[in-house]
Amino acid sequence: MDIYSEIPEYVKKNVPLELGVPLNEYTKTFTKDYVLELLPSNVKKDKIYETKVERKVVSLQSNKRIEEENNLKSKKEQINPPKKTSKRLSSKLQKKLGIYNIPKDNQKYSVFEPLNVLWSEYILRVLANSTGPNAAQKIIKADFHGSILSVVKAKCYSLVGKEGIVIQETKNTFKIITKTNNLLVIPKTNTIFEMKVSSYKFTFFGNQIMYKSSERATKKFKPKPNIDL
Repeated sequence: MDIYSEIPEYVKKNVPLELGVPLNEYTKTFTKDYVLELLPSNVKKDKIYETKVERKVVSLQSNKRIEEENNLKSKKEQINPPKKTSKRLSSKLQKKLGIYNIPKDNQKYSVFEPLNVLWSEYILRVLANSTGPNAAQKIIKADFHGSILSVVKAKCYSLVGKEGIVIQETKNTFKIITKTNNLLVIPKTNTIFEMKVSSYKFTFFGNQIMYKSSERATKKFKPKPNIDL
């Protein structure tokens, strides 16, 4: 028997429409007592019951439209299941776990020389015979991992002359490996870098490239005056 089917005609004839299905006294009191018990004590229970529940009609007819929408949604989810969003590790946790730490055995210049070869091929394709300001704009947005950077001027004098392959770049530093297999962290602040590509020589003011590699690739750089260190 379908509980949503219409009331038979013989029942309608015997039950007045204004009364609907007759309720006994126990059912009437139980419904009210049950609803009032569920309501919080700090509200006017009787008033809420009278306005929200008493003499209100509750339709038991199934909503076919909602069912159809739910079925359609279910089918779509089966065809294209929702992508699970992966939680990213925070920078603090990454540092704590040492994810970007380079093992001591791999802190050798020879290990990263193949990376420099790949970078040299990559940067020539990026420049694509560009010259002047156009070449400068392309190089400043390029990926520096694998390039050879040298410090030509710095507020910290001990950094001047340091040169190596860039193996990591952060917002504030370059991490390079020197030919003597020393791993150095060079701050960008108050440091001037030099990079040679083919017959070109590019100079970078560290204070103006204090961005992550991904941010630098999309940033629009504008000419700025430079203050001598």
